[in-house]
Amino acid sequence: MQKYRQPIAIENIGHNGTELFNQEEFCRLLDHFPDKEMLGLVLDTGHANLNNWEIPEALEATKDQLLVIHLNDNDGHTDNHLAIGDGNINWEPIFKKLQQIPKKCRFILEYNTVMPYEKLQEGKKLLREYL
Repeated sequence: MQKYRQPIAIENIGHNGTELFNQEEFCRLLDHFPDKEMLGLVLDTGHANLNNWEIPEALEATKDQLLVIHLNDNDGHTDNHLAIGDGNINWEPIFKKLQQIPKKCRFILEYNTVMPYEKLQEGKKLLREYL
């Protein structure tokens, strides 16, 4: 049997009482594991917004542990995976922090399934412009 070395990525999921971690717990989560070689984090901006996180602070605290960032917006009440700028997230300080994220991290536009293709193109353009 061949072994695959696929890292395990832990995401900041949930809101309205179902979240697994608050911001501080998420930022310190990997401190609890002695062998972090195959562990990393996924920070979802929409989930962070729903839980009133300071997203730029969370990015700064976890930047070396992040494997993936799910980029999406919302109104602060519903996890509706809106396009960047279509909700109430303040993106300017987030884009500044994203510029400091190590290259190993992947950015994913995690938009809802009925998102017009043009919105995906706009998101891609924003990422290229700011990153």
